[in-house]
Amino acid sequence: MAASGTAPALLAVLGPSARDTVDLTPTAASVLQHREVGVRLETCPSSALGTATHSVVEGIHAAADAAIYYRGELRRRLGARGVTPRDETPASLAAAAYLAWGEGLATWLEGDMALLIWDSRRRKLIAARDFIGRRPLYYARLTDGGLAVSSSVQALLALEGCPTGLSAAALAGVAAGLPESPWDSAYEAIHVLPAGHTLLADAGTDGRVATVRIRRHWSPPTFEASGGAPFDRAAEELRMLIQGAVAERMDGGTAPTAVWLSGGWDSPTVYGAGRAALRDGRASGSLLPVSMTYPPGDPGREDDLIRQVTDFWEEGTGPLWCDSVPIPLFGDAAAEGAIRELPYAHPYALWTRALASTTAAGGARVALDGSGGDQLFQLSPVYLADLVRRGRLSTARREWLARDMGGLGARRFFRYAILPLLPRLVVRAAEWARGGRPLRSIRGWPLPPWIRADFAAAHDLDARQEPILSRREGESFGALETRWFFESSYSPTVLASQTAEARRAGVELRSPLLDGRVVSHAALRPREERSDRGETKRLLRAAARGLVPDEVLAPRRSRTGTTEGYYRERLLRELPELARCVLPLSGLADLGIAEPSAFDQAIHRSLNGGVREMDVAIFYTLQAELWLRARS
Repeated sequence: MAASGTAPALLAVLGPSARDTVDLTPTAASVLQHREVGVRLETCPSSALGTATHSVVEGIHAAADAAIYYRGELRRRLGARGVTPRDETPASLAAAAYLAWGEGLATWLEGDMALLIWDSRRRKLIAARDFIGRRPLYYARLTDGGLAVSSSVQALLALEGCPTGLSAAALAGVAAGLPESPWDSAYEAIHVLPAGHTLLADAGTDGRVATVRIRRHWSPPTFEASGGAPFDRAAEELRMLIQGAVAERMDGGTAPTAVWLSGGWDSPTVYGAGRAALRDGRASGSLLPVSMTYPPGDPGREDDLIRQVTDFWEEGTGPLWCDSVPIPLFGDAAAEGAIRELPYAHPYALWTRALASTTAAGGARVALDGSGGDQLFQLSPVYLADLVRRGRLSTARREWLARDMGGLGARRFFRYAILPLLPRLVVRAAEWARGGRPLRSIRGWPLPPWIRADFAAAHDLDARQEPILSRREGESFGALETRWFFESSYSPTVLASQTAEARRAGVELRSPLLDGRVVSHAALRPREERSDRGETKRLLRAAARGLVPDEVLAPRRSRTGTTEGYYRERLLRELPELARCVLPLSGLADLGIAEPSAFDQAIHRSLNGGVREMDVAIFYTLQAELWLRARS
């Protein structure tokens, strides 16, 4: 078994030069001889988490990096199809699902998963990811006509016949911090299998692959649909769904399951639901609250609220604290860039790693977080555009004032309430009248001034400055915003990055609020339950009554637990030394992506209290530069 934190890596190779074996054993202690030329399917040494498994049954070879939930229901469905899994490992369940449902197996599996199936009878390869995307999969066409699929970019690059040329456009998108920047890998030949999608490939007798098909096996619902239960009953239904989702994701062994607990509403609901599930016998094991503590006066500090949550269930038993003070923003950024597979780096990667290390020190191998609460149960002010579109101008004004945004001026109101309604041609005409300056949408991100305009124009980076997603017929702008979370390339990239950082400390990160059943329930709820008259997350808070103290669930005038203070303080502290090592930009400049002098000026302005909205772009550019230098 590998050292703690080694991430499982799945690898399938089709092609004339592929090894004439199928290797599925996590320890690689034995090899299953396979007479067919051009097939290789393996896992790397398993992590301490034991999530990489393999199975061979009836000519079906399966490898999985997965946590499969609702197994009892899955076994009943398999039984109805006349299929019995060999055992409870994720790979065996995946092989059984393939025998039962063929290429559509991923539709019937609920969990966090990356799967590879090789059907030796039909010479067919199937790869699939769940709709959240915490576990990545990449694929590449090889120069000999073959195909390789892996959860590791490095494993693909190491293959003979895998082109290694970089994609300058993808690099530029990451360096600029564009919201859809990780739409593909930084390599021309290596592509990301999107979350919620299945890859299908048929190999000839020599291993060559003529076509690769990518199809969606999970589509997000249209949110704010009608047909849900009355509010009180819906809150009760949601409470039971969350309890079930937490119970399914708990460790189940002798080790405790950690909850990364903040003082907000999302993770406390997860924690309370877990404690209720344990109390009612719906779950087994124990919960360990783990929380980040910030210094007094920091906007992220929520220690008192967190203690109220834990004391609600057990007097005097507080969380296991992780101190934010010693956690750097960049750390040894050059060393991190050298080992990171892709240029994208999460701004809170080291923060996540520190929290996971504290979790592991507390004896937990699985941690639950509150991811999904913001996306499913609240809205940005984009719904103002829906009100204006319906002629409800007085309601739009009331909502604007109720959100305490009245002092932001007409320009900001225009951005939220009017701009989304304008046809694209009208927007383009307005931008032309402004001398080419873009009208920023709600989720748009301006190109940083150091990204060269000629490069941006040549590679159509303008199209990546805001999410590219068309509204469905009858879909509101608020519903579109929520669906974007599930259809963008950005969200799975962030979640996969968090998972990778947690795994480095030997911890598996899971998100009960992103359970498929919770998502389906949330989709039926009206906008007013997510944001109305200045209140947000009304349904989630109602579901948490009796699980979380009332004073914690009460409406708040402003958001608490923000990390801006941590981020800004670390940036100002670490940027001068890092700048001396990195400036002037060379790698990104040599590719024609960035203008070094403009970047120098941006760093100088940031250090002297300049426009803070460029701080995040500075982070991404520095990380992309160091990643690129490590590969020069």
